[in-house]
Amino acid sequence: MTSSSEKSGKNERQKLPAKWQISPLLSLTDTNAIRIVPISGQEIEQIRLTYPFFVYAEIPAGTYRNPEQIPTVAIQNLMVVRADMPEEVVYNLTKELFENLPTLKKAHSAAGMIDPDSSWRGLPLALHPGAERYYREKRKK
Repeated sequence: MTSSSEKSGKNERQKLPAKWQISPLLSLTDTNAIRIVPISGQEIEQIRLTYPFFVYAEIPAGTYRNPEQIPTVAIQNLMVVRADMPEEVVYNLTKELFENLPTLKKAHSAAGMIDPDSSWRGLPLALHPGAERYYREKRKK
């Protein structure tokens, strides 16, 4: 993202993986002209070699007064538990999370990105046996 600050007159450039419509960035667009720098497919692949938990994403047109959607990277939402946590506890936690997803979506927009049918794919960590059991049962239905 490139930001031209009216106060400092400096240009700052950073590549920012984040959930869309972040309040500080929205506020920045009210007082500054910004241009979000797209990350190309080749750059994304290079990033993913070192940080496999990044995924390809697009910032929708109009999010930050951008006329077109912008390719970028994002970080998957993860629930991380200790390996020694009892299987039944993790199973129930995972089940409750997905059974209450509509409520979570009302509480926070990031929950809208959680897809129960694909959230177990491409994870940077091994699934806990309790979560693995939940996903296995879910796929059988």
